[in-house]
Amino acid sequence: MPQQLTDPHTGRPIYRYSSAEMSGALPATLYKYLPMQYAVAMIERGELMFSTLAWFQNLEDVQRGDKLEGIHRF
Repeated sequence: MPQQLTDPHTGRPIYRYSSAEMSGALPATLYKYLPMQYAVAMIERGELMFSTLAWFQNLEDVQRGDKLEGIHRF
């Protein structure tokens, strides 16, 4: 059973799942959360952002990702 928390910005419930709960079968629907300004731009104006892999790699936390992710090495 996931741990229920409260989002400090919106007051809405959010859920934290353990690694065991997350390693099962994939859900039928995948949700991507993003800041409201970008969601509004996408939904209301059809704006999307495309950039290079290097740009997105710079956004990742040091705890996530792989240093060689997206790099072809022999």
